[in-house]
Amino acid sequence: MALEQSEKKLISFLDNSPIGIGIFDNEFKYVYVNKNLQQLNGPSIEAHIGKPVQEVLPDGAAILIPIFEKILSTKQPVLNIELS
Repeated sequence: MALEQSEKKLISFLDNSPIGIGIFDNEFKYVYVNKNLQQLNGPSIEAHIGKPVQEVLPDGAAILIPIFEKILSTKQPVLNIELS
């Protein structure tokens, strides 16, 4: 019950964020996309989920994949990067 409530709060926070937010798995497939990121990327939210970033954003993958790999290998956040 508490876990379910926490998840609902998190999703509400992400859905209402003024920035685009995506969550990826270890294979760089979309697990979650908020509406702002969907609008920036173009394809529907449903078209993102389960798809690798290379498929959804072929032009952006060359920038994103090295960032994701760095985060996974160092276990450290990458800060102050704005993609447009």
